[in-house]
Amino acid sequence: MCLTSDVTDTLEIFLQTSGCDGAPSIQPSKLASATIRFLPATLKFRRPFDMILAAAAIYLLITAVSVLVQHWLQRRVTIKRPKLMWSDIWAQAAPGLLDALWITISLTVLSAVFGLVMATAFALAARANTAARAFAEAYSFVFRGTPLLVQLFLIYYGSGQFAVEIRFIGLWPWFQDTYFCAVLALSLNTAAYTYELIRGALTTLLKGQVEAAKAIGLPSRRTLVRIEAPYLLRTALPAYINEFIFLFQATSLVSLITIVDLTGLATAIAARTFRFFEVYVGVAAFYLVFVYVIVRGFRILEQRLNKHLQELQVMPDNQIKSMR
Repeated sequence: MCLTSDVTDTLEIFLQTSGCDGAPSIQPSKLASATIRFLPATLKFRRPFDMILAAAAIYLLITAVSVLVQHWLQRRVTIKRPKLMWSDIWAQAAPGLLDALWITISLTVLSAVFGLVMATAFALAARANTAARAFAEAYSFVFRGTPLLVQLFLIYYGSGQFAVEIRFIGLWPWFQDTYFCAVLALSLNTAAYTYELIRGALTTLLKGQVEAAKAIGLPSRRTLVRIEAPYLLRTALPAYINEFIFLFQATSLVSLITIVDLTGLATAIAARTFRFFEVYVGVAAFYLVFVYVIVRGFRILEQRLNKHLQELQVMPDNQIKSMR
């Protein structure tokens, strides 16, 4: 039935039963047509589904209006932000801060040393043997092509699936230690990147230097120590600074395997105080300070290694020609 006919019938019953004295006589049909004139002519609720759609549309309209009103009221209300509790955070961090710093620094140093030894061995073996070169290239591709976090989880969690085999070779006590798993994962990862740095530096080594060493009768080991190693150190050191910084920052991932380093300590304090911004800003400041120290230390080492080149730049051209 049309909405107009329903309204007309309702008005007729109301006017017949109201009995208002002195009221002007109005025909119900005219009153109904004047009352619903604002409604569209095509608005008809012939099915229950139409009523559901109309109710949903009204509900959405009311919800939108209420959201807008609440948003307007929130903008007019002054929000009181909580005060920074630096003293409370420092009081909670102080007892375990030295241990967390020691774990972070020791992880970085040990992983860098083991990774450098492995990368040097791979580079020297790859230069002498084709099979060793293929193995080193495959190793570098795998560890540089997969995320460090995945490697860490594979070593720490994945080793448990091979507990019987690892116990048979006597290494299970090592793999039970989270610190050993962290050092192993970081060392294997940084060795792949360091290998590429050393390999690139070896390609820039002039063959004439090695041939001159052989001509004067230097043995291969002494040639490596006196000629090749200093050249590789001076050439690869600027790029190795970035790798060392990356390794230092990557130690923050070990907090995911229950090691309480700087990031692990910050996560524990933030979980207790719910002051995530203040806590992580503080730990970021610690990382920035240590990165600055690392950069300055490597720059000083680089200047000492290239001291003879700096002296040549200061000397006049005629004196350099006389030395030649």
